[in-house]
Amino acid sequence: MLKYKLRIITVFLTFSVIVLQTSGCGQSKSASSLENVPIATSSSEISSEAFSFDSGKAVFTPGSDPAEALSAQGEAQNTFTAKSCALPGDDTVYTYSGFSVSVNTDEAGKSLVTDVLLTDDSHTTAEGAYIGLSASDTKKLYGAPVESGDSYIYTKGRTELIFIIERDSVASIEYRLIGG
Repeated sequence: MLKYKLRIITVFLTFSVIVLQTSGCGQSKSASSLENVPIATSSSEISSEAFSFDSGKAVFTPGSDPAEALSAQGEAQNTFTAKSCALPGDDTVYTYSGFSVSVNTDEAGKSLVTDVLLTDDSHTTAEGAYIGLSASDTKKLYGAPVESGDSYIYTKGRTELIFIIERDSVASIEYRLIGG
């Protein structure tokens, strides 16, 4: 009986792995194509209509072309590129001290910033929020958020600023392109 159960579990796990491999990244996603996303050539073009992160060396705005900001920021501590699961093409994550920037490059070579993630309290938002700030002080800075589970979500244009709240303080800050 035990061998029979183990055989069933093995078959189930094998089937699950096959399904996950064939339904994952790399498939054509024409509905999510970057063709419909307006890309600004500099952060200043859309900064008043979007949330932007200022690292002190460069300004990263989700939905903008990353070339100018990446050049100004300088060499990343680490980069990782993989086939995108959300958009056509490849995603590259540039890791710097205290934050990371995700960039999608489609098959035509068009690139845009899709995400900026603050990874420690060494950086703040333009309004002064940082990892470790109390949830109530975050609301004082930004007003009433849309709350989704443990997240405070603020929207500006085609961008979101997301605060993950744990134990009544900010545990994570993410700037994200909506639909990216």
